[in-house]
Formats: sequence, structure tokens, C-alpha cells
Amino acid sequence: MDKLNQKQKLVLAVGIGIIVLMGLIPPWADNSFVIPTDSDGKQLGQGSFQQGAANYHFIFDPPRGSSRQEDVYGSHYFENRSYKLDFVRLFLQWFMVAIGTGAGIYFFREQT
Repeated sequence: MDKLNQKQKLVLAVGIGIIVLMGLIPPWADNSFVIPTDSDGKQLGQGSFQQGAANYHFIFDPPRGSSRQEDVYGSHYFENRSYKLDFVRLFLQWFMVAIGTGAGIYFFREQT
């Protein structure tokens, strides 16, 4: 492979910079476990697990999990919420940047 020209080097540097930033501020997944309870906090039935996308947070300051008991429209429930890195979204984002970077390097190649 020939050496990269200036435009290709710039595209590569920008691509690497974006990937590093994505690693520093990654996407997080929200994991919630909800248990229906009565007004005294006694469990009434099976709980349900839900997972969804959460916001982006700095890697060294992740979102905080929580536990709470709430009353909503006369129904009582206990919710335990935790967060973890959403590796699928992160790797997908990295992959898309890598594809774009590769396309940019190919686009700016010197014609012979």
C-alpha cells in the first residue's frame, strides 16, 4: 500500500479522534426490575425485567443505579434500576465510523 497523502491522514486522524471520544463518552443501557407490591411493600406477584437505552455519560462517571418504591395511580411497585455499558451500540458506532473513515481514505486516494 502506498503512503497516505495529507487529506487521507486528516481523515484518519479525525476518525481515530471520533472513536476515542465515543469511548470516553459511551452509551449506557438501563436495566430495570419492577416488582408489584401492596401499600406495605409486600410483593404481590412476579417482577418484570426491562432493558432500554440510556443516555451517554463520561466513562469514569457512569449513571447511578437506584432503588425506590412508588405509588402510581393507586398501584404500588418497587423498582430497582441499574446501568451498564451498551457494548452493542458502542461497537456499532465504532464500526460506522471505521466504515466512514475507510471510505474517506479511499475517496481521497491519489489517482494514477
